[in-house]
Amino acid sequence: MIFITLRDIRDTCGDTFYKRGKNYYEAGRVRNLVYDEMENCYTAEVKGSKSYEVRIEFDEEAFIVDSDCTCPAFEDYGSCKHVAATLVAISRLGQKDIVKDQPRHPVQSNPIDIDLILDSILKKQPAQLQRLRFW
Repeated sequence: MIFITLRDIRDTCGDTFYKRGKNYYEAGRVRNLVYDEMENCYTAEVKGSKSYEVRIEFDEEAFIVDSDCTCPAFEDYGSCKHVAATLVAISRLGQKDIVKDQPRHPVQSNPIDIDLILDSILKKQPAQLQRLRFW
């Protein structure tokens, strides 16, 4: 599983490409995101003024080794909004997996006695009683 943060994407692609790429992702422009386990890379199609092919390769520690995009900006700058959009899509996959792996209703081993907890807090910090009345 590859985990990449939005800060990593901003650091990798630069602020401008990051912002534009995030907007592209949010607009649903990243399509056909596919992970190739043998190559340890993702490929995607990102729809801009045209459709561009993006490829992002990772090393065994999940660091970006190489990226490529068929758009003209990538040739000029070595990065682009299409790469950033694809990285945002990859980062969202990791978040979905984390949420999916957690139980919907966590099992609680000991029931919580809220009255006992509140009594304990109020004994130690009586001034908090006024704050609790607003709840």
